[in-house]
Amino acid sequence: AASLMIFVIYLFLKTSGLFQEKIIPLLLLLFIITPWNFFYGRTGYELYLGFFLFSLGALLCWLSLQKSHLLVPGLSILSIATYASHPQIYSVPIFIIGFSVLFYRLINKKFFFAGLIILFLMQIFVIV
Repeated sequence: AASLMIFVIYLFLKTSGLFQEKIIPLLLLLFIITPWNFFYGRTGYELYLGFFLFSLGALLCWLSLQKSHLLVPGLSILSIATYASHPQIYSVPIFIIGFSVLFYRLINKKFFFAGLIILFLMQIFVIV
């Protein structure tokens, strides 16, 4: 998950438009050499897998503002992240509520409700 996380961070930095193209490799290098990424990502703790799935789902939700069909896989991956590690049980609903409030006008409602139905069906075992 640690090696794939580099691609997720790269795509997020590139599509966010917050940083110039010259700075992105430096930021990736800083991310790679952080002790948390280096040591915990190498051993394969479930916490890092949950963080990777949460970040991938958040990235797909972010990209869905331009390509709305990415919202359903984004919400599905966020749902899977809740099974990967315990903190995502709390952070995923907070993210979904915050994302839907902040980007209410930009979200395609059809894909959003389809993604929420899939998310609910995937979480039915946790609820029951």
